[in-house]
Amino acid sequence: MYKLKVIFYSMTKFGEDFSVMQPGTHVWPHTGPTNCRLRMHLGLIIPRTGCRILLGGNAVFKAEGKVLIFDDSFEHEVWQDADTFRLIFIVDVWHPELNFVYASSGDLSRNKSRFFCLWIW
Repeated sequence: MYKLKVIFYSMTKFGEDFSVMQPGTHVWPHTGPTNCRLRMHLGLIIPRTGCRILLGGNAVFKAEGKVLIFDDSFEHEVWQDADTFRLIFIVDVWHPELNFVYASSGDLSRNKSRFFCLWIW
């Protein structure tokens, strides 16, 4: 059993959402706005083949019931080439290496270092 050591200080600056991608969808390379958060994708409805995300130069294939956690300030790209739609639940959390002073003050401009985290379980 894996445990996620991320403390939910506040979700007011981040968020949660559902993401549906139809067959043939491609999300071009992009980055998130800050490295002060991690993005979690929970696969709710994932076709067996055709869904992938490119993270840090590595192709990752999503799976139903699995969680993908990554720092979306790094460039990433998504393909949905399956025959049916895919549905994921997205939640943003504070980066675990961000100290409490930054997280509680909301002053994220001083955090200049970049992290890359990728956990799947």
